[in-house]
Order: sequence, then structure tokens, then C-alpha cells
Amino acid sequence: MYSHKAKKSLGQHFIHDRRVINRIIDSLKLEAEDKVLEIGPGKGQLSRNILSAGAELTAIEIDRYLIDGPLKELSHEFKQFTLHEADAADVDPNEFMINDGPYKFVSNLPYNSATKILRNIMFQEHPPMLSVVMLQKEVADNIVSDGNLGILGPIFQSVAFCRRLFNVKRTAFKPVPKVTSTVIELKIREQPLIDLTNKNDFIDFIIKAFSAPRKQLHNSLSIGLDLDLESSRLLLEVSEVNHTLRPEKLSVTEWVRIFNEYKKTVGLNLLK
Repeated sequence: MYSHKAKKSLGQHFIHDRRVINRIIDSLKLEAEDKVLEIGPGKGQLSRNILSAGAELTAIEIDRYLIDGPLKELSHEFKQFTLHEADAADVDPNEFMINDGPYKFVSNLPYNSATKILRNIMFQEHPPMLSVVMLQKEVADNIVSDGNLGILGPIFQSVAFCRRLFNVKRTAFKPVPKVTSTVIELKIREQPLIDLTNKNDFIDFIIKAFSAPRKQLHNSLSIGLDLDLESSRLLLEVSEVNHTLRPEKLSVTEWVRIFNEYKKTVGLNLLK
């Protein structure tokens, strides 16, 4: 039995609540011979269940102690387990997955790099068909909340259908984190709402458009995109979006309409 002190620098909080583990595994809807990518397998709490279901698992872990300890034991026990040592925040997931078929993604994402990792996963050339990820609740709310969509909402919802699955109490982890977590599901859209060749421009546009989230939309766009108020209102008028709303009140389809009109009428050069 391995005793491993979680590393704060890596944002490690290991799941130990069997009920939470089972709910995550159930949410993956695993079938024998499924291909699964896991980032940050930790001590292998989720990994063992995935492998026991007959799925082929590729995992990326940065902690050498875990690789040489509990995860090495798993690799000896299960032939369909492939383990890579890497920092998932700085690698292309395509380097580790075979791009000849669909796969699923699961992770208890570290709080300090969750958004960056999830963006790398969802906006790559070969994204997972289904993702089940655990995030800090505030981040999850930003992505999936209805009626108050945060800055991350239109970004991830442009490529996936996103929904909340369940919240996780702090006591489900060791060490106990200071925040509540939430498990969400992302199902990739067969047809993204944006042209993926413009993905970076769209993300930059959303970030700038939320520059003043407490102000009305035309003011936030004016500040973030360096437009005069008249141009900002005109952009929203041709996009058929109410200029008096706050940014959080828009749907992802409304954001896509504004972005597309902005490309046509103003130009992407202002995003640079």
C-alpha cells in the first residue's frame, strides 16, 4: 500500500469516496474495448474501474512517485493500460491517442490548470466524443449555468453540449480542498457552432467581450473590442441581440452570431 503526500504545487486532491468514483464511472457509459484518455490518474482510483470494465486506457501523469508506485502496479495488472509521463497542461493530447476512432475523456482536473487542459482537449483536431470531468464548482458554473453563462460558457459550448452531472463534497478528497467540486459532461458537437480554423480568434473575442461583465453588453463590447458605442450598438443590432443585456445573459448561439457579424463588419485584425 502506497502512502503518498499530495503535492500542493500540482493541485493534487485524491478521490477516496467510493460513491463518487462509481458515479463518475457510470457517467462514462463504458463498454468493452472503449478507448479512454485520463489525465492525472493519481493513485488510479478511476483507472482501475475503467480497466476492469475492459476499456483501453491511456493516462498522462506528471508525478514520478505515482508513476513508479500504484500506477506501475496497474500497468503490470492490465495489458490495455498505457501510461505516459508528461505535463498535460503543455502537451498535445493527440500525441498520446490513436486518431483512428472515437474515444472518451475523464479527469479529476487539477484546480490550478483545469481550464487550460480542458481547452487543449476540446479544441484539438481529434476531440473526445464524451468527456466527464471534475472541476472547481465555480468553474463548472461558469461553463454550464443556464441564464448566467460565464466567460467559459460560450467557449466550450461552441464545440460541445455541456451539462452538470453532480456536485462533490470537499470531504470526498484527501487532502480536503477548500472548495466544492462539480462533475460535468461534455458531448462533442458533430458540427461545431464555429469554424474551428477561427477557434483562437473566437476565444479571444469572447475574452475581450467579457471585459466589463457588470455593464450592459454594448458597453462591454466597446471597452473590450475598442469600439465606439455607436459601432457597438450597430454590431448588436445586425446580430439581433439586445444591447442592454449583460454578457452573462446571452446564449452561445447569440455569441456566435455576434462573432460572425464582427468578422464581417469590423474585422478580426482588432482581436490581435
